[in-house]
Amino acid sequence: MSEDSLGKVKAGLRRGLWLLTLFLAAGEALGFARYYAEFVFRSLPIYWIYGYLVVANVAVASTIWYAAYRVNPRVLDFVQHLSVRLREADYVPWGTKKRGLLLVLDSGLLLTVSQNFLSFRLVFADDGTVLRPTLEEWPSVLRVFRRANRRAFVSSRKGGGWQRSELEHIRQLLGSRSAALLLYERTPRDATSLVNPRWTAVAMFFVRKWWQQGDAVRNTADDIEKLLVQMKTSPVS
Repeated sequence: MSEDSLGKVKAGLRRGLWLLTLFLAAGEALGFARYYAEFVFRSLPIYWIYGYLVVANVAVASTIWYAAYRVNPRVLDFVQHLSVRLREADYVPWGTKKRGLLLVLDSGLLLTVSQNFLSFRLVFADDGTVLRPTLEEWPSVLRVFRRANRRAFVSSRKGGGWQRSELEHIRQLLGSRSAALLLYERTPRDATSLVNPRWTAVAMFFVRKWWQQGDAVRNTADDIEKLLVQMKTSPVS
């Protein structure tokens, strides 16, 4: 992984921290305005305002500290564990149109992390060739599949034989509570992109403490890629 990719993740985390700080500060200011209006017009005891400021400041400071010294280091540690497999990386903070951690692996897999969901995605050309979009190209690729037809679905609880077994094996390695495997085909009405994909296969895993699974994700990335390719080759409804 290049220092530029790691720098993008760090910059995204800093933007997220600033957005969180502004949101909390605005919330505290609105709360103060409400209590001050109660004090002026309804003779609210002044100690209520002092009490609110103490509690609000402690809550705001604790939340910012937790984000800066707990959440952000976890994200960075996860990315660094995947550094040998990463081609590109970025972090888009909450409060924006896109959000979460976005990683492109050397195999072409797009790994997105949003809350507790790890999603791995591959896209294919008409002839089944695996395409490898850049991180900049991926948003236009994803728009192609907004109204796509779902051609196959397998979960850790139901679905096809060998695909379900392999998915269950990967789920256990990742410490995931549940998993799903899906295949979509672009419809003729969908928009196209410069990459012009026809199919996309997605593997999703619900992992509560995903930041602890950096090594597991790195070690299972090839298995996930093979499973997605096989899902495209031999889909199971």
